[in-house]
Amino acid sequence: MKEFFKSRMAKFCVVEVIIAIVAIAAYLYYQEYQRNNKLGFEPFAVSANGLTISSIISGDVMEGTPEPDLMIAHPGGSKIFAKGGLNYVVANTGPDEIYYSLCSTKIIDGKVNVIEGFNPKQDKLKIFCGHHEIKPEAISIIHRKFNNISVTYVKVKGEHNDTAIALLGDVNIKPTDVILNERWVTVEPQAVIGHEHK
Repeated sequence: MKEFFKSRMAKFCVVEVIIAIVAIAAYLYYQEYQRNNKLGFEPFAVSANGLTISSIISGDVMEGTPEPDLMIAHPGGSKIFAKGGLNYVVANTGPDEIYYSLCSTKIIDGKVNVIEGFNPKQDKLKIFCGHHEIKPEAISIIHRKFNNISVTYVKVKGEHNDTAIALLGDVNIKPTDVILNERWVTVEPQAVIGHEHK
């Protein structure tokens, strides 16, 4: 009887050790997975509804302010420069050119700028820096989920800080699709009736 309890106790201890080893290995794997998959940023919004930021009048040419802006492209297409703060840009049915300067496009408290409705077949994403040339190898594309919504991040490795822009949806964009070093040139917007966003 004594031998029976000894062998049973030994088996029990071995099983407990195995369970502990598996639990520790799973925990370490999870920690490594979290570390490798944590980006350090996310979209500041996933919808224009309810945003309490200033709205730029929709037009052929739209230049943002140093503060956060909502910019909804004109249906015929817009040339848009999203400046400072966290901006929400809505691409429309026409071909849109959306510019970002690394000087003003920042990760702010773990949040990044957002583009909704970006279509790489017709829209252009243009990123430039006023002080340095951006090399093609500085661009990476990251596909993730955020609050169960597919998000495609265009990440830029900068000279001093990295930044990113969130394209809502699983967007089929490659690093070579991003147009680099083409600076925004201020042009007078054309007055078009009915372009104001309401």
